[in-house]
Amino acid sequence: MRKFNISGSYTLKIPYKFSKEHLPYCKTQVVLRNLQGKCWTVNSLPDSKGRAVHTFCGGWMAFVRDNEIKIGDICIFELVNNYEMRVHISGPGRKGLDRQHTSL
Repeated sequence: MRKFNISGSYTLKIPYKFSKEHLPYCKTQVVLRNLQGKCWTVNSLPDSKGRAVHTFCGGWMAFVRDNEIKIGDICIFELVNNYEMRVHISGPGRKGLDRQHTSL
């Protein structure tokens, strides 16, 4: 993740090829699920010229904060259903592809 993904504008650009193949040419909502099963709904918007390049925005900030995503972390998005993705998170201080949280 880069600075603009996790602060300031809190946006994430979705690659063209994935956007074109899996997302509509209009605003839609996508569900992101971490490996613990918790879900967040984010807005996915095509660019202002109507091209099939989407950006995750509304809801993305909550996902970043709740999962404590930092600069340099890697998020792998796995499409599991239409408009639903499982997100694997890795980075310094995390176990494997996702930090395991322990309950007290």
